[in-house]
Amino acid sequence: MSRLPRITSKKAVNLWGLDFAVAGIAQAAAGQRFADNSRWGHSGWQREVAIWNFGTLTGLVALRQRPEDPDRALTIGFTTLSSLFALNHIRAAVSETGGSSQTHLEALAMNLVAIGVGVSALRQPPNRRTPAP
Repeated sequence: MSRLPRITSKKAVNLWGLDFAVAGIAQAAAGQRFADNSRWGHSGWQREVAIWNFGTLTGLVALRQRPEDPDRALTIGFTTLSSLFALNHIRAAVSETGGSSQTHLEALAMNLVAIGVGVSALRQPPNRRTPAP
């Protein structure tokens, strides 16, 4: 039996980051192709998958850039997610047909509140504590 290669946690996270980027780009650029070749078909949920990938990647990059302040880094990622989700719900409420737009308007309102919380938090000075070894 062959041995598995040694992969550090940092390398594993880098690979996940690459995965998030590739999946997000693929869903954003070729969503219809994936829909045509899946049992789920095409829906607005594919945009949500792309958004989760980009938001997760944003949080990951921010965490790497700000190891001394993980909450600020996460706030950057979560604010990005909320912004992209808000845009997705605006698009759905305005330009898609069928069904009701009520759920999209409610989700938009929740995401706008979350964006306000994130922006308010990010306007505060960053935490400058020393990272744990």
